[in-house]
Amino acid sequence: MEIEQHVPAERPVGFADGRVAVTISVCCLKDIATWEVVAKHILRFIPAERHRLIVPDGEIPFFQSRTPSSFDIIGESRYVADVVALIASRMPAGRPARTGWYLQQFAKLRALAETGEDDVAVIWDADTVPLRRLNFIDGLGRLVHWKGTEDYRPYFTAIERLLGMEKTVDYSFIAQCLAIRGRWMREFIELIERRHGRPWIEAILASIDFSQKCGFSEYETLGTFLTHKHPNEITATDRPWLRQGRWRLGDAANVDSTWAMPMLWGFDFVAFEVSQEAFGALKRRVGMRALRLVRRLQRGWSGLTGRPFTLDDFLVRWFGRPGPKTVIQIGANDGVQNDPLRKFLKQPGDYSAILVEPLPYCASRLRELYAGRPDVAIVEAAVGAETGTRRLYFIPPEIADQMDGDGPPNQWAHGQGSFDMATVEHWIKANAHRGDSYRQRIPFFLEAIAFVDVPLRPVSEIVPDGPATAGDTLLVIDVQGAELEVLKGVDWSRPPRCVVVEDDLGRGAAVTAFLELRGYQHVCGDQDKVFVQNAGEHRA
Repeated sequence: MEIEQHVPAERPVGFADGRVAVTISVCCLKDIATWEVVAKHILRFIPAERHRLIVPDGEIPFFQSRTPSSFDIIGESRYVADVVALIASRMPAGRPARTGWYLQQFAKLRALAETGEDDVAVIWDADTVPLRRLNFIDGLGRLVHWKGTEDYRPYFTAIERLLGMEKTVDYSFIAQCLAIRGRWMREFIELIERRHGRPWIEAILASIDFSQKCGFSEYETLGTFLTHKHPNEITATDRPWLRQGRWRLGDAANVDSTWAMPMLWGFDFVAFEVSQEAFGALKRRVGMRALRLVRRLQRGWSGLTGRPFTLDDFLVRWFGRPGPKTVIQIGANDGVQNDPLRKFLKQPGDYSAILVEPLPYCASRLRELYAGRPDVAIVEAAVGAETGTRRLYFIPPEIADQMDGDGPPNQWAHGQGSFDMATVEHWIKANAHRGDSYRQRIPFFLEAIAFVDVPLRPVSEIVPDGPATAGDTLLVIDVQGAELEVLKGVDWSRPPRCVVVEDDLGRGAAVTAFLELRGYQHVCGDQDKVFVQNAGEHRA
């Protein structure tokens, strides 16, 4: 696949005496659609001698096919093979997903350590699109840093343990990018090893409090070091940048759209973060009412552009298409609680539905809910790659009734069920925001987790061949971490046209890769991801 490359016609002022030697980014498959846009804009707006992208070793072929050849694509094992076990051994129970978050920081640090003595390297977040020509070196030869707004105390506690340095500026260095000279990076490493008498990576790991959700920031650590050691050789700019591009524009692919230009006017770059932390920060800043307004505006643009922004937007279009349709829902729960299909299945239409749920009391509720509906079939089973039996962990309904705490009163706990007990534990702890009384009862809730051994069947056995699955087929999967097992059990000689996968744990890279190999494209959604075969023909 040939990818067009844009080579800047001229370097911005300041690069003549000390141009950027290399940009360094780290990415994985779940962000590859955003990365495709970012890569092209990096080549256009960040002049550098080299561009380096670090990815998981097994994902190199995917990135090679969708990244301009100007980028050197390097497997992460080159930088962090010896660090994986060290970090994993320190992670508290229930937080294994944070291992990758730490690993990408160490990959950047190790890559920076390779920078030439007098060279300037820029670490650039792979979810951030530059919007104009950026200058990382001013006319006096100082390195330019953009300002962030974070002020997270655990970062600076770790920095004080590691470097013995306190924060001296009134801004954050967490601003999607950071420039540093090679000799400064060596000085940074030498300082750590001299201070602690051990290899610098080990010293950094020892400084981190892994009981904190976020115990270390490479940006704040390097920035604090520079303000102490090279204050006259760096400068901070007040030029604005935008963090919440996803909530303004939807996908990164929209940054070059005519309708997006007024929203991006004056910004140097825009980030398309998808983390729950980023969403929480935005919610606190602007409030849910403003977010709802943004989503309504997105839906309006969706109608004009023909591209869905959300799962609901997609479902409205899918159920609205003429002709026979079949929806297969794996992990249907009780059919009501947080069920995106409920409002579409309330009335019969030109569709049939197969709802699959392994928990007996939930399957019973489904049968009651759709009694007298021959177009809706209920299957009481778990779904996997093969036939067998599997242990399923869940929160008993009488306990789940007590778990709304101070709100919202949405009966969230009734939707928790997984083959992995740690996943259920994760969501119990993650709802600690529901008030003091809830937090005090977390040990009780954890102790109350129950299990049941359920029959396991592949999708190919559950879904009949013939009229029962006529027309356009939609497969919806909500199985709390077992998504790939479900997909492996599909009969790929008659694949579904559309697949929706809930990925609220942010672990969907393998699912994305699996589906892309089978001709699917991710068309919208971050937590509820929508994939469509021959997507360009099915967006309207």
